[in-house]
Amino acid sequence: MPTLVDIRLAQGQPLDQDALAERLENAAPGTILDDHARWLSEARALGRSIAATGLVVIVLVSLAAVTAVVFAVRTGLGVHYDEIEILHLIGAPDRFIAAQFQRHTGRLAAVGAAIGAVLAALTVIGLRWAAADTIAETGPAGVASLVASIEFGFTDWVTIAALPLAVTGVATATARASVLLSLARLT
Repeated sequence: MPTLVDIRLAQGQPLDQDALAERLENAAPGTILDDHARWLSEARALGRSIAATGLVVIVLVSLAAVTAVVFAVRTGLGVHYDEIEILHLIGAPDRFIAAQFQRHTGRLAAVGAAIGAVLAALTVIGLRWAAADTIAETGPAGVASLVASIEFGFTDWVTIAALPLAVTGVATATARASVLLSLARLT
C-alpha cells in the first residue's frame, strides 16, 4: 500500500527539489516527488482562459448594447421625424433634440442596468449558497467546492453596484452621438 506524505514549507523557505528527491529515493526506493507544479500550471491556464472568455463576452455584450441603442435611437428619430423637423424650423438646436433622446435613453438604461445588477448579485449569492449547501451534504469536492472557494469581496460588490452607472453612461453617450450624427445628415 503506497504511503502519501504531505510536506508544507514555511513561507519563503527555499526548496531544493533535486536534493529532496534524491534523499527520498535513498530512504525509500521508488519514491515519487510531486510538487503539483504541472497541475497548478494547468489550473492557472484554465483560470486565464476563463477570464479571457469572460472579457470577450463582456466586450461582445457591450457592442451589442451599443448597437441596440443606435438602432433604437434611429428608429425613434424616424418615428418622430415630423416633430424634429418642426423643432428645426422653429430654431431648436441639435443639442436640445439630442438631450431629449439622451434623457429618455438614460432612464431606460438606468432601469435595465439596475435590474441586471440586482439579478447578478442574486445569482452570485445563489451560487455561493447552493455550493455551500452541496459541500455540507457531499463534502468538499468538485465544482461546488471550487465555486465556494471563490472570494467575492467588497471591491467585487462595489463593481456590481457601479455597473448600472457605467451602462447608463455608455447608453446616454451612444444615444447623444447617434442623434447628433443623424441630425447632421438631415440638415
